[in-house]
Amino acid sequence: FVKTQGVEQEILVRLAGVRLAEPWSVEIKKIMDVVLGEGREGQVELWIKSVGCEEDVQLVEIKDQDNNDIATLLSDIKVLEKTDDMTEVENRTEPNNNVAVSLPDEVFAPLVKQQDPLMVEDVEKGLVMDGTLVRLRDIGDTSQVGLVRCMEEKERTWLEEVMELSDNRTSILSPQVGQLVAFVLQTRAGTRVARAEVIKLNDDNQKAQCQCLDYHDRRWESYETLFQPPPACLSIPPLCTKVVLYSVPVIPRKEAKVMLEQVDQASLSQPLTLRVMEVGLAGQVVELLDAEGISINELLAKVLVVAEDKIPLTTPSIPVTPDISFSPVQPPNYSMVTSYVPLPLNTCLPAIILHVESPTQLFVCHAAHWEDLNRFQAHLQSVAANMDQGTTVQPVVGQLVMIRSEQDNLWYRGTVIKLHKFKAKIYCPDYGFVEKIPVSSILPLGDSDVRRAYWASHCTLVDWGEGMQEATMIEVERVKQMLPVTKQVELQVMEVDGVKFIIDIKGIARFERK
Repeated sequence: FVKTQGVEQEILVRLAGVRLAEPWSVEIKKIMDVVLGEGREGQVELWIKSVGCEEDVQLVEIKDQDNNDIATLLSDIKVLEKTDDMTEVENRTEPNNNVAVSLPDEVFAPLVKQQDPLMVEDVEKGLVMDGTLVRLRDIGDTSQVGLVRCMEEKERTWLEEVMELSDNRTSILSPQVGQLVAFVLQTRAGTRVARAEVIKLNDDNQKAQCQCLDYHDRRWESYETLFQPPPACLSIPPLCTKVVLYSVPVIPRKEAKVMLEQVDQASLSQPLTLRVMEVGLAGQVVELLDAEGISINELLAKVLVVAEDKIPLTTPSIPVTPDISFSPVQPPNYSMVTSYVPLPLNTCLPAIILHVESPTQLFVCHAAHWEDLNRFQAHLQSVAANMDQGTTVQPVVGQLVMIRSEQDNLWYRGTVIKLHKFKAKIYCPDYGFVEKIPVSSILPLGDSDVRRAYWASHCTLVDWGEGMQEATMIEVERVKQMLPVTKQVELQVMEVDGVKFIIDIKGIARFERK
């Protein structure tokens, strides 16, 4: 029997879709009393939903205050077993006239109050021990915040077992910033129930931006896909820990992510030794060292400094080199999408693959401009061939020059992104590749060639976009094989993030699509 709030009469109910696994006994009654609340400081308040009627008995679903389904709990411990009578239940939804009091049949009605949300601030805080081997998985809201995962995760199995107790049948339709939520996440190891912090809300689109606590994923999820994690997970510290990276400059996440794409990803994904410098109000301040003792913090600091080892977000001024004549004209600004040959948004179009590093680092040219690019390349070869012998240039970082690639001995436009003693590191904005070449293979560009828009559009495949798991080595090789240079593909631009295009290429998918 149950008694609803404000109604004194008791109502006879039966759990729908289940039956006793064994004959009724005193032992079973004791178990039922514990699950339903008797013996736990008295009868607890439950949530109840009517799903049908059988003569004068209402068929119901019941949940406790922790959002646990009572039928499921009793089935898991073998007190009850599932039946196939839910079809019959659907055919018995007309209330019987003999039922004195009818339960609500549309929503779960709390007997006293709605379940309180869990908040991230209540999750137990964890510290990474000095000398622990970790991997740097991502940055936070700024470049100075790192997300690290320990190589040895003793609590991972326990956490996954706890999270599997989540009941995903009731959505969190009104989440709040800072709330702890759960959703189903596709990981390399398979489908997992992940816990996450709500960091931003879009009520118009009914979506929440969530930062996973135990994975590095940051993604937008529909409200209807969010559900409450079990309270037991509050006692398990985040397995993807936020740390402050010592001596790394503070740059907003969006800009820093673009800069860090120029870093050798192998150096960031390798196992690193975490050294705790201090523990402050913002958390642990740490330095990350590779196997040779090289500071990853110093590497990050260098690439995050404007006009150093990176593709410039803004084109720096080009100083005039003594005794060398080259164009003082400023090249197109790398940080403006108008500096590139356009790719229209939300339109299916043919494109030519120019260069592929990974699913997040590929470069294409609109097929309509492919012949124009070929003619421009032929023009550069002619300019280089007719230039006076002995013409040289002393390059400076940020300068747009003409370079001869050692891969095919052809001339290309290139931006100097780093200088060595006898070589220069060059980014080719018309094809997307980076190459280190001798300074003797650099020539100046004329004004008209400097002003031309860049041909290579930097793209990321939508299945590997922000918030998704990083590409595996197998996925990288598969994408490279499927997208050879000069191949024509059909693509659609889904989104433009700064100067990066989030695209969907027909026939290239990470997961099977329905």
